[in-house]
Amino acid sequence: PGKETIEVRVRETQGGPMIHVNGKPVPPRFFFGCPAHGVPQDKNPFFRTLVHCREAGVRFISFPAPICWEPPERGTRWDAIDGLFDRIIAVHPEALLVPRIYMDAPKWLLDKNPDWKMKFDDGKDYGGRASVCAHDFRRQAAEHLENLVRHLARSYPRNFGGIHPTGQSYGEFFYMESLGGVLHGHEPATRNAWREWLAAHGEKDAAIAEIPSPQERRSHAGGMLRDPVADRRMVLFSQFEQDEMADFVAEMAAAARRGTDGRKLVMFFHGYGFDHEIALVVCDHIRDVSLPEDGEQGAVLVAEDALPVANPHAALSLARIVRTPCRGRALSHRFPSRRPRAPGSGAPVGARICGHTSATDAPGGHGAIRGAARRSRARAAARPRTRSRRGPGS
Repeated sequence: PGKETIEVRVRETQGGPMIHVNGKPVPPRFFFGCPAHGVPQDKNPFFRTLVHCREAGVRFISFPAPICWEPPERGTRWDAIDGLFDRIIAVHPEALLVPRIYMDAPKWLLDKNPDWKMKFDDGKDYGGRASVCAHDFRRQAAEHLENLVRHLARSYPRNFGGIHPTGQSYGEFFYMESLGGVLHGHEPATRNAWREWLAAHGEKDAAIAEIPSPQERRSHAGGMLRDPVADRRMVLFSQFEQDEMADFVAEMAAAARRGTDGRKLVMFFHGYGFDHEIALVVCDHIRDVSLPEDGEQGAVLVAEDALPVANPHAALSLARIVRTPCRGRALSHRFPSRRPRAPGSGAPVGARICGHTSATDAPGGHGAIRGAARRSRARAAARPRTRSRRGPGS
């Protein structure tokens, strides 16, 4: 009695998508916090901030919460996350809670399935994480997430606003250690998934294929951009990596949607591109860019291989986006407000999307991207740039 379910959904409006609570649009104001461990609640900054949220009318509260994934012999236990919900609601009764749940296999499950554990080319395990290429892990993770979400939806129908699964590096669903100098993917689960992927794409040697060696993944003449012919195998591997990660996210989203009957938010950290630095790395490959008058934001970038996506530079690091190219199409988007400019020319530096790349396999990792960016800036400064203008229909 008195526990009617509050529906929290994103719906389209004339002004764009907005969060709706029980059918009414609301401001998307969130408090992203983290309770300090070992600090009494009356002195805990997280709970003290909840008081300000309550007084200011900020209802959406995001916080890390336990996954509550116990061994089968211990049974289902939700008391850890329930206790956290209860303490937050006691301070902010109108809160709409969106817990962040880190989707990784617990130690007891990894111990039972050692082939799932990620392995790196330097032999370290970096704390031990389940590989997203371990399909049995993904299936079990989706099942557990669905059960967890269904429990929260039934137990807290007025205060459960949605779920925010996180995973892999920094909880943002890019591969562990991908910003460092080591390479992932040396566990049996990745090799097996790679063979399945190759077979599904008609590769004749799929049954005996091995993961590309660290030397192959680090050494290529084209820098960040792979040659579609000479580096074909690495192009395929980059596509495979992005498919596996994207499929993991999609499976978690579907499980969460099932658990909420589609009536709560489902959120992710995902989809970053190296926007500013990648733009500099590939500035030498520009074909054409139509620029507006000074002070305007719009632009048209003409690319050989591109999709009309909101952030075209993301296509450079997400091979899944560029696997179905639209050749010769004009790509319309907005440049970043602090877009790079060639010194002395006044013209923003653009980029032609002319191949596939994977930031995780860049030689030297993120540091190499910065180094390539510096070299590209030097080359850009050494030659003149021209501006071309086209009308709105270009």
